[in-house]
Amino acid sequence: MKFRAKIGSSTQLHKLVLTLSKLGSSCLVQLTPEQLSFSIAQEGSDSAMVVTELREALMFVEWKIESRAENNRISFFANLENLARVLKSVDANCSAKTMPATAHMKLSKKEGTPMLSFDIRIDHGGRMSSVQHDVPLRLAQSADETRAYAEPSINNAAGAVTVVLPWNEIRALRNVVERMKSISDKVLLTVSGTLGPSDVAAAAASDAPPLIPGAGKLMLEVRAKDPKAAGHTWTLQPVPRRGRLIRTTR
Repeated sequence: MKFRAKIGSSTQLHKLVLTLSKLGSSCLVQLTPEQLSFSIAQEGSDSAMVVTELREALMFVEWKIESRAENNRISFFANLENLARVLKSVDANCSAKTMPATAHMKLSKKEGTPMLSFDIRIDHGGRMSSVQHDVPLRLAQSADETRAYAEPSINNAAGAVTVVLPWNEIRALRNVVERMKSISDKVLLTVSGTLGPSDVAAAAASDAPPLIPGAGKLMLEVRAKDPKAAGHTWTLQPVPRRGRLIRTTR
């Protein structure tokens, strides 16, 4: 198997892996001719399972892969902390304005150990230098080994609910959840109803951003840890209005 790529968006790739490193210690990385994916398996009832897929063109300007596996796929396990540390170095060099740099990544083997190798080439006014990093990895041996990392299938007929959030609300939602952590260890998420034509018309008549027909409302609810506060519930209902989340309590 062979793999080689030139990184185009080092900052975004570093941010993605850094975020994943806070959710798990290792991940399954899968490469195909069209996309790159990171998967973190659920390790317990309170842990999260994460599957992230992105088209290779979003973060790479060159992408070459050869494999005998099904769909021309290469699968391996990597330590997220090590990968995030290397990508931090890649981003620091590629984002520098004084000495422009380019970064390539490829599969290699050193002393019998598979590696994901990074080669950073820095231009010092016509003189080139190179910085190299290696991240040890373990190749996946069978489909059984990767089954725990597969994205679960959702049966819509069983009443499954899909929530799609506007991208500009994600940061505000994250900030609210961070504040809720001081109130309780758990949060209840409730999706209520769907928005019909009358809701869309009402939003259009106000100064609120346009609503999408058929969209619903997501409500976050926590109960205080303090026994004296038992019975009191803090509720936050994301409502599109000037790009902010409106907080309500009861």
